[in-house]
Amino acid sequence: MARKTITREEVKSNLSGEDVAEAEAWTVLLSPPDGRSSKKEIDLSSGEVAAFLKRLVLPPKEIKRRGRKPGSKNK
Repeated sequence: MARKTITREEVKSNLSGEDVAEAEAWTVLLSPPDGRSSKKEIDLSSGEVAAFLKRLVLPPKEIKRRGRKPGSKNK
C-alpha cells in the first residue's frame, strides 16, 4: 500500500471551525491537575486567543523558555 505525506498549511479552529493559516494559529494545551487524565489541545486563531484571554479573571502566567540562549558558549 502506498503512503502519501500531506503537508498542512492551514489549521481548523476548534471554536469557530474556520480554517486558520498555520502562521496565525495558536495551540492551547490544557493539562489536568492530577496528571492521570490525558491533556487536551485546542487550536485557535489569533483573534480568538485575544477574546479568550479577555474572559479570564487573572492574567495568564507566562512560562519562560528553557535551555541555553542561541550564541552562548558552554564554559
